[in-house]
Amino acid sequence: MSTVTVQSEPVNPNDLGIGPLTMGITWVLTAGCIVSMGFRFYLRRKFVRTFFKEDWFMLVAFILLLVYQAFQTKAYTYGLGKAHYNLYPAENVQLQKWLWIIQTVGIFVGVLSRISIGMLLVHLFDIRHAFKWFTICFTTLVVINGVLAIIFAWAQIYPIQATWDPTIQASRRWDTKISQYTGLVLQALYFISDISFVLWPVIIIWKLNMALRRKVGLVILVGLSLITAGASLAKLVISCMLLTQTPFVGGNGTFDFAAGLVSFCTSIELSLVIILGCVPTLGPIVNLHFPTFSHLRSSFSSIVTKVTRKGSRSDLSSQGASYRSGSYRHLETALKLRPSADEKGSVVVASPANTQDQAMKSSGDIHRSDTYSVAYDTRVRATEEV
Repeated sequence: MSTVTVQSEPVNPNDLGIGPLTMGITWVLTAGCIVSMGFRFYLRRKFVRTFFKEDWFMLVAFILLLVYQAFQTKAYTYGLGKAHYNLYPAENVQLQKWLWIIQTVGIFVGVLSRISIGMLLVHLFDIRHAFKWFTICFTTLVVINGVLAIIFAWAQIYPIQATWDPTIQASRRWDTKISQYTGLVLQALYFISDISFVLWPVIIIWKLNMALRRKVGLVILVGLSLITAGASLAKLVISCMLLTQTPFVGGNGTFDFAAGLVSFCTSIELSLVIILGCVPTLGPIVNLHFPTFSHLRSSFSSIVTKVTRKGSRSDLSSQGASYRSGSYRHLETALKLRPSADEKGSVVVASPANTQDQAMKSSGDIHRSDTYSVAYDTRVRATEEV
């Protein structure tokens, strides 16, 4: 967190600076997070019928993001976004206090959301051992650095109130560069993870044996995370300029909007991490039926026509079974097992966890499921596409 000199009397206290822009954009992105998380858990409940560990990590990150946004709004009431020469001394003390608090909350959001994304990638590409262990090790490095950043931020000065209130004398004061460089390294790790978690999966997906249209779609889906990498890079650059005292943004070589810019970039980065981290889990959304006139007319006809009603039930049943296991998981494993042409109609035994076995007919494809155990006659051979 930067420290600026505030004049006893502000030049123009009514000039809100970039505060309104910060509030507008960050609350819109927060609303996007609410929608993304809502659909994520609704689709999990409706089609997958279970939740995974990465869902809970992302949920905690989302809740903390709401706390972050609430605290940032509180900081706005004390002049967040104003140029430092437009702040009263009392306003600056309160502003610095709230910025210090949301800095810690922001670290938690960034680390937890990237843990969730790392777990999701491990499940997607679990047979790619090099990428799997890179993801695990790098995510662990991010977690360790995040913990150190929080410890150094709160332990460098005692009492902690002396951090934002210049009238309080500190009895212990470490070199502030320890905390600053730790935070800078953490931000660099965020950027590297955002880039590597995009480029490496893109290379893997491009080598998979699948239709070009689906391949391009997956590449675009994963590539959306480059937006988050851009936000991380922007915050990294601004943090470096603050640390090295490089003049930017503002007249006469001052840091007029330093606190507002850092908070603005952080909020955008955290919101985009959560939104884009939810995108790969929203595949079943295309299977939702939205009420339209034609759909209502079809539903009315199904009441009158018994055959139509039975067909409708069959369609819904097959759709539920198709998405129950979560189609985004184990991407390469699902692509490699397909029955040969002369094996259609073979008997497949599917047994849900802790329940008795049920026999069902194969419709021509064998889909990997995390919820069901699938077995078939040893005389049936699966052909592997290379």
